[in-house]
Amino acid sequence: MAYSVVKNCLFKVLKISNLNLLGEHIVVQGGTFRNDAVYRALEILSGKSVCSTDYPELMGALGAALYANKMWQINKKHTAFTGTETLPNVDNINTKEMQCKGCTNKCSILRFRFDNGNICYAGNKCEKIFYDKSTAPEKGYNAFDVKNRILFDRNKKKKEPAIRKIIGIPRVLNMFENYPFWHTLFTECNMEVILSPESTTKLYQKGVGSVMSDNICFPAKLVHGHILTLAEQGVDRIFYPMIIKEEKEFKSSNNSFNCPVVSGYPDVIRSSRLSIPIYSGYWRIGRL
Repeated sequence: MAYSVVKNCLFKVLKISNLNLLGEHIVVQGGTFRNDAVYRALEILSGKSVCSTDYPELMGALGAALYANKMWQINKKHTAFTGTETLPNVDNINTKEMQCKGCTNKCSILRFRFDNGNICYAGNKCEKIFYDKSTAPEKGYNAFDVKNRILFDRNKKKKEPAIRKIIGIPRVLNMFENYPFWHTLFTECNMEVILSPESTTKLYQKGVGSVMSDNICFPAKLVHGHILTLAEQGVDRIFYPMIIKEEKEFKSSNNSFNCPVVSGYPDVIRSSRLSIPIYSGYWRIGRL
């Protein structure tokens, strides 16, 4: 696991082809390097001298504080901070770990109760449950909900074609980007499109028995449950295309290849003995 974290960073994210470009001495920061195994894996894989502070997870906060101090020195304005003497005694803060039930993410939440009766929540990824109901709606919206509505809440056209086919599309992997295109294509061809439901633990367990490799990523393992769910809905054909390349988003990009798991998993599904009619084929997405 530690090696995979380092390899993913060096070769997939940073795309470093020559480790000598890193120099002989590497300084690391971030909470990941609280894990000694990851720290040691970087030393072994790079062959370089690696060092860090005793608190690598706090480097961002320290940097923000130093930057704020620098900006204050340039333009000294009266601060709204009332002083350390007004801060609550941390020893008297009641902390409780909770789990949000607002959606399938089930975020881990920390509730802090202070001496004066005030309550604060930390860890929530949105404002759906844990917020001040009198002010939170004015602060913004849940971007994840908006994105899901834009992607998946498509208008259904009522048409009566001579031959009506029902196409099932799994809500997985690259479909989170390409679904609007496929939905439009099939509906304009007078076909009905059925989308699989949102991922849940139950849906994952439904298809886990047909997963062919345990070391594949979790989003890929979810695909099997989505395929089986669509089959139970009685679709005529499941459409799960092999998208090898996407459109380049930036002119300076070297290529636009999808992740090998994303592009090749339809072929894995066809070989997993699900006995379900699936159309995959090879596709290349141009301008959508």
